[in-house]
Amino acid sequence: MIASLLAVIDPGDEVIVFEPFYENYGADTVLSRAVPSYVVLDPADDFRLDPERLRAAVTPRTRGIIVNSPNNPTGKVLSAEELGVIRDLCVEHDLVAFTDEIYEHIVYDGAEHVPLATLDGMAERTCTVSALSKTFSVTGWRVGWVVAPPP
Repeated sequence: MIASLLAVIDPGDEVIVFEPFYENYGADTVLSRAVPSYVVLDPADDFRLDPERLRAAVTPRTRGIIVNSPNNPTGKVLSAEELGVIRDLCVEHDLVAFTDEIYEHIVYDGAEHVPLATLDGMAERTCTVSALSKTFSVTGWRVGWVVAPPP
């Protein structure tokens, strides 16, 4: 994630991070000299994304949003409606989505992972990060990739 943030985010930019989050997202944001803006996903509401809470986190300095679905540590898979809210916000405010999809093949209870980059208007504004480590149980190898548009 840090490489993607460093490639796109300028010092002082704000990056939205959903909470709870994988421990490196906050640190990666700070190391990229950006300012994290945390949006809490309420455990009492099955970690659903509150569209109003997300919209309230966007400021003129917001440049990106980190999306982790299926989520580490909660296992939450964002619904089509929740992904649509994120897409609409990214398009409206010209935000870059940094998606961590390392758990894309590890879903339960009939949930389906949908890559954010496949939604209309998102291919050109998404940096997708993934790896072999979780799906293929090779966590020590750290073999991963980023898929993003050239600009």
